[in-house]
Amino acid sequence: MSTATATAETIRCPLFISGHAPTVRRLRELAAAAGVKARHAPDVTSARGLWSQASTVVIGHDSAQACLQARLAPRDNVVLLTGEKLPCEKAWPLAVAMGADHVLTLPEASSFLVTRLVPQVTRRTRAPVLAVAGARGGCGTSTLAAATASAASQAGRSTMLVDMDGFGGGLDLLLGWERTPGLRWADLANMSGPFDPDKLKTGLPASHGLTLLSHSRDGVRSIGCDQLAAVLDAGRQAHELVVLDLPRPGNRPAPHLGGGDNLLVVLVPGELRAVTAARQVIGVYAGVAEQACLVTRKPSAAKLSNEQIAHAVAAPVIGSMATDNRVAAAGESARLARRFRKRGLASVAAAVLSAMPAPQPAMAS
Repeated sequence: MSTATATAETIRCPLFISGHAPTVRRLRELAAAAGVKARHAPDVTSARGLWSQASTVVIGHDSAQACLQARLAPRDNVVLLTGEKLPCEKAWPLAVAMGADHVLTLPEASSFLVTRLVPQVTRRTRAPVLAVAGARGGCGTSTLAAATASAASQAGRSTMLVDMDGFGGGLDLLLGWERTPGLRWADLANMSGPFDPDKLKTGLPASHGLTLLSHSRDGVRSIGCDQLAAVLDAGRQAHELVVLDLPRPGNRPAPHLGGGDNLLVVLVPGELRAVTAARQVIGVYAGVAEQACLVTRKPSAAKLSNEQIAHAVAAPVIGSMATDNRVAAAGESARLARRFRKRGLASVAAAVLSAMPAPQPAMAS
């Protein structure tokens, strides 16, 4: 990087879009804490000329609708704040529509927002996210997520596998890691972000390049949206790939991660109801990844071909995962990891990794 380019990146400033005086005052305090001078636009009209040049854009709850309606150019590093005019449950659909990277609540997420305001040249790159979801429960989503994460780590890629289902019994149990020391979600529930990427990585259970963040069986702890964002952000900074084992869609807002490097993989049994549900799953998790593809389960109870399933869901099929009772038995006896290198699971995992989008070039300053 040339000296001129480094200087240009260093002087890029955050942009705050809000006409709400208390919000603006708080944001200026956070900018001072980050050691950066920020620009302020009281409305979207005055923000247009600053939008593309800003290092990070923070949109106040009072300006969210106006920014959405203004159809501003897509960009990275956009943060949407909740507030009296925009509660959390209404903020997430807006964030997906406008392409925001995070939905945050102040003052709870103040520390995390400070890290987002730090000049970009001091930030670490963030790993792509591979999210795996099922069109219905019990179709093998966790097995596919674990097999793919294992394949990536075996190929020399530092990988983090994240258990996103608090009612799934724990991925550590599936892998036979329940006695492996390290942090679980229950331990992080009482910690506030931001999290140090290196300390988080070294504090989690790990083996042969694979790091695991699992739920446990000691009761489900509530993980807030801001806390979830902080954990995933730290994990993406400390690894080369983050694999999410997503739960069935429910009342909890889906994480919004942004970025064209991410991929959503939906595991679809060949059943009419599952195929219909797959389109809904892709819609719910649209904020996780811009691209989605399918892995089918075979045999198909409805005699559906991969081509028919791809057409019905409007997403490409990249592979098929055969029903194998030996895999289920291995999971029950903590021997599942041994099955990951067998031909069936290994080939599906390889197909999933090959479908990952090519890395996006960094945005010019």
